[in-house]
Amino acid sequence: MKKSLTYKYEIKETLNINDTEILKRRLALFMNIENKEYIRDLYFDSPNNEDLIEKVNGESVIEKFRIRYKNLDSSDIRLEKRMKKNGKYKKISAIITEEDVENILNGDIEYLAFSDKKILRDFYLNIMCEKIEPKAIIEFARESFTYERADITVNIDTSRRVSLNEEDIMDNEIKSVAINEDTAVIEVRYNKDIPKFVDKLIFREEEKEERRKSM
Repeated sequence: MKKSLTYKYEIKETLNINDTEILKRRLALFMNIENKEYIRDLYFDSPNNEDLIEKVNGESVIEKFRIRYKNLDSSDIRLEKRMKKNGKYKKISAIITEEDVENILNGDIEYLAFSDKKILRDFYLNIMCEKIEPKAIIEFARESFTYERADITVNIDTSRRVSLNEEDIMDNEIKSVAINEDTAVIEVRYNKDIPKFVDKLIFREEEKEERRKSM
């Protein structure tokens, strides 16, 4: 019997670049350093940007599809479905090909309805019923730190850029603009509890208090 994916907690923080470099050195003392990655995401939304509106309004359940393209490597392209519920998230993904991406952008998607991968069938239904379409490309450099004993991951995203007028995620000459160059996004994912050393390094006291109140 296939084990269902469970939701994890996810918390995000923004730090300035100087503090981020200090944080990396400190995390490296306690956690495993994973490979650095360059990530480019193509996000889909309805014509009325319903997913974005739900996020802005703080809706408790949010689902969104994206195509993730790593390290400009055509052998590592994934269709991902992220689901967020009450501060927790889970992600389902499937490898797709460069040809699949081209077909999706051209609207040649009928074959997805017959895929043996459920996420591709769900994606097809969302395109046909919810009319989701490519909306924005986000790209960034990511460094990850893991602590297996507590099943926790800390992602640090820098060099963030966005493009709102292009859809071709495979185009190496894509035009984009920088997002808050002086800051980085710190993303903490965990199952149950955040180790004290991570909590002290990343989060301010007022944020810890807000988190305690929400539990």
